Amino acid sequence: FLYFKIYMAPNLDTLVETVITCPVCKRHFDEPRMLPCSHTFCFQCIQQMTVQNNGLLECPNHDGTMVEEAAIDRLPSNQVLCDLVQLIGKSH
Repeated sequence: FLYFKIYMAPNLDTLVETVITCPVCKRHFDEPRMLPCSHTFCFQCIQQMTVQNNGLLECPNHDGTMVEEAAIDRLPSNQVLCDLVQLIGKSH
């Protein structure tokens, strides 16, 4: 069991980093917001992508989800990711 725990630790760290990192900006999430498809991105990334696409956000994961610029302010916060980023930040 101890071998398993030691062996898994680096992979767990990598997994946690992947979970708390925005796939667009490649930094820890800052004000993570969920799209209707449940994919999450930093609010600033969402704003930038919307501007670059003439006021329409298409999910970067190409699942067909579209959000109009007027609706991005109402996208829900991903509180779990907010908490994880804050927790990881305090432990480093």
